[in-house]
Amino acid sequence: MRGLGCRVLGCAWQFTAQDASVVWTCRRCGRRGREECADRVAAARVAAYCTGAAPRPPTGLLALIAGVAQREAGEASARWRSR
Repeated sequence: MRGLGCRVLGCAWQFTAQDASVVWTCRRCGRRGREECADRVAAARVAAYCTGAAPRPPTGLLALIAGVAQREAGEASARWRSR
């Protein structure tokens, strides 16, 4: 059963290559999966790619939204003062 953290935030996958297969495991809830590849090299390449493709926190997006909201609030108060 998935824990609350995985239900809210999604699973935190960790990818590894074992022989000619890629194995993934959630670091929070322990769910597992496995996919066979053509050979060891392909499995290592897929595991390395998936490990590097982990999502990053949306700090850039949050900063952009906060900056736009702050700028709009500043423009609104400037218009109010100019009346």
